[in-house]
Amino acid sequence: MYTISLNGKHKINSNTKTISSMNKLRSTLLLAMFMLTSSAFGQQISGVVVDDSNQPLIGASVVVEGTAIGTSTGLDGSFSFDAQGNAGAVLVSYIGYEDATVPMAADLGRIVLQSTDIGLDGVEIVASVLRIARLL
Repeated sequence: MYTISLNGKHKINSNTKTISSMNKLRSTLLLAMFMLTSSAFGQQISGVVVDDSNQPLIGASVVVEGTAIGTSTGLDGSFSFDAQGNAGAVLVSYIGYEDATVPMAADLGRIVLQSTDIGLDGVEIVASVLRIARLL
């Protein structure tokens, strides 16, 4: 720390610039930490899952690919959840429909799942009655 006295009245401190630049650096670091922390909490992902005839799919699974973060759709086919990170994709699946992978965005909009044509063979029902005679 250098102090220069001019006529005993004015003092110039060379540390003033250093302290000022340290405060700026501290403020910049705090701002960067805040931004990193807020992005770690993630973003709100939302959308609607419908079938190929535009009917909502109730209970479809919507998951961030490679994680356990996700939800299922409601009565109107809509979903909303918090996802961490900005990269990746969302996997949407429902029994009897082909899975869909959608790039992650805040609003995924309308996701249409195509039905898989699974045919069943005829079902045969067999019933029999067995009588046991009672001996008295």
